[in-house]
Amino acid sequence: TALLADLVRCPTTLGNAAGGQARLLAHLQGMGLQAEAWDIEPAELQDDPRFVRVDRAFAGRPNVTATLPAAGAGGRSLLFNGHIDVVSPEPLARWTRDPWGGEIDGGRLYGRGAYDMKAGLVQALLAIQAVMDAGVSLRGSVHFESVIEEECTGNGTLAARRRAAP
Repeated sequence: TALLADLVRCPTTLGNAAGGQARLLAHLQGMGLQAEAWDIEPAELQDDPRFVRVDRAFAGRPNVTATLPAAGAGGRSLLFNGHIDVVSPEPLARWTRDPWGGEIDGGRLYGRGAYDMKAGLVQALLAIQAVMDAGVSLRGSVHFESVIEEECTGNGTLAARRRAAP
């Protein structure tokens, strides 16, 4: 809950995901996972028909990925993918609570991204942590991706999938 509230307090609107991604990266590294933040390289995607060309730079707006490596061989891998970006909370006058407050009231957490998709990202981390805590020896790796650009293009996921391809 604390991590989710912290992520909600990060205004990760288009072009502003770096703060939220930095918090996720630190958390992943604190879990002991192989984690990294990396920028999308448009030149690597420009020939893909799924790539959406945009007039903004990707530098400084990283994807964050991590892997819990397999302990053995022969198993299937699992991928958790979610987006850190959220749409603008405008018009602010329509909000009854601070959209960046991460306030918990009556067992509910309020704020932009609390349920789409920051909660999904945190749930994925909880699942990975549960596997780690249980000491389960997986025969396939578990991968985590927190991507940008989902709210408008899908370029973050495209870049992550292309980067992970053999």
